[in-house]
Amino acid sequence: MAMVEENNSYKESLDRLKEIVKEVQNKDLDLEESLDLLEEGVNLAHVCISRVDTTEALTDEDKSEPEPETENIEDEEEVDNENNLSQ
Repeated sequence: MAMVEENNSYKESLDRLKEIVKEVQNKDLDLEESLDLLEEGVNLAHVCISRVDTTEALTDEDKSEPEPETENIEDEEEVDNENNLSQ
């Protein structure tokens, strides 16, 4: 059984999960091999879920931070245009 590493990227973990599915679908495996693949697949699924949760938390943090105040350029252009027309 391949060892699942916590530092695997989401893509690496997902790719391995896909390989496991193909192995199970395309091969006649004995019970021990099937259980090993199941255990590896569950561990990989946990890694993927952890990566998604971390990404969502980071995204939520970014959304909760107030955006810096910026001047509305369109409003300034309108004022400039009105000033130019009135001159």
